[in-house]
Amino acid sequence: MRADILREIPHATIHDAETIGQDTIALSEVQPYLFITQKIFQDNHPNLVTIPLVTPYTLPYGLIYSNTPSQPIRDLLAYIDDHREALIKKWVS
Repeated sequence: MRADILREIPHATIHDAETIGQDTIALSEVQPYLFITQKIFQDNHPNLVTIPLVTPYTLPYGLIYSNTPSQPIRDLLAYIDDHREALIKKWVS
């Protein structure tokens, strides 16, 4: 997506957010920034206007867990490893 934006709008400046919290959202409210994110953030801030973005692009994500995960988390991670291909197929198609 980044390459396509810069090809179409060479003068665009892209800023990556290190974290996505209220500060980042508030900054996009007062600056002339376009905040591209996942749908989960659409109702995060009362002054944040969201417009659905329908594109062929995907946004990778991951799991955040403790350096010393509990047994249920280890079980979940093992399940994901054992069923990775089926899970991807289920959610991509």
